[in-house]
Amino acid sequence: MFSKLHERLGTAGLVVAIVALVVALAGTAFAAAGLNGTQKKEVKKIAKQFAGKPGAPGAVGPAGAAGPTGPAGKEGPAGKEGPEGPAGEEGPEGPEGPEGPEGPEGEAGACSVTNATCELPPGATLVGAWGFNTINVAHPSASISFGLRVGTEPEGVKYIDAFGEPTEECPGSVESPQAKAGFVCIYVNGNKTLNVEPTSTHGSSGAGDLHSGAIVSLVAANPAEESIGRGTWAVTAK
Repeated sequence: MFSKLHERLGTAGLVVAIVALVVALAGTAFAAAGLNGTQKKEVKKIAKQFAGKPGAPGAVGPAGAAGPTGPAGKEGPAGKEGPEGPAGEEGPEGPEGPEGPEGPEGEAGACSVTNATCELPPGATLVGAWGFNTINVAHPSASISFGLRVGTEPEGVKYIDAFGEPTEECPGSVESPQAKAGFVCIYVNGNKTLNVEPTSTHGSSGAGDLHSGAIVSLVAANPAEESIGRGTWAVTAK
């Protein structure tokens, strides 16, 4: 067959015809090198004559075997921190833990078995209120009793008249009574006190015993009228 084509077309023609057939059947590029322009045109012409329509796609072949696992890639940069998630449900109550060791013994209180005398510790302050209502009394007074005995007798009783300025010994006020260590401070409430002079005399309760309390003694402006006295006090142990 090829010998007849060779005789009819010659060597060059036969090459062109074979190339055209290959292009027509396989759809590939030129299979031979060294063709001139005229021969390439001839190949395209012959290929068109023999080229058929593309066939339908074939069935998908079976999947090939899985290849080996590749090496792990480099760790990427850390991403941005995400938003805080919602609070989860409260978990069940856990079991009771073991009993802890016994703690050290605490300091004895101001009034305890150890301190049976119930004395106010040095530097500690007691505060309270005083008051009276009288009529036809020239020197109305009110007694003050300390909640705890003061071990060292205070140096004296200081009186802060209604709306008076604080002093070194009594730096507080009727709303916030304070006393320097070793003093009893008496504060008069000017808004609640009636018919008493701003001067007064003070004595201790009992026979001069300031360990346990004091007496607030005022002077009535008009003894025939009702006298009202109100205020607060403070004592600080020394």
